[in-house]
Amino acid sequence: MERINKTILVPLLAAIATFIKQVFGVEIPDEHIDMIANVILFILMVIGIFIAPKKKEQEKEKPSDAEAYYH
Repeated sequence: MERINKTILVPLLAAIATFIKQVFGVEIPDEHIDMIANVILFILMVIGIFIAPKKKEQEKEKPSDAEAYYH
C-alpha cells in the first residue's frame, strides 16, 4: 500500500463504478438520485484527471563505503 498514490484512488474507484454501472445497466430506481450519482461519479473522475500525483520526498542516498573509498 505504500507505493499506491492514495489521492488518485478515489477517482479511480469512481471511474470503475461508472464503468460497471453503464456496462451492466445498473440504475437507481429514483431518477433524480440516479442522475445525482452519475454527476458525482463523473466529477470525481474529472478531478482525477487533473490531480498531479505527488511523490514523497525520499532521503538522499548516502554513499556506500566503496564509493567513499574510490572518490
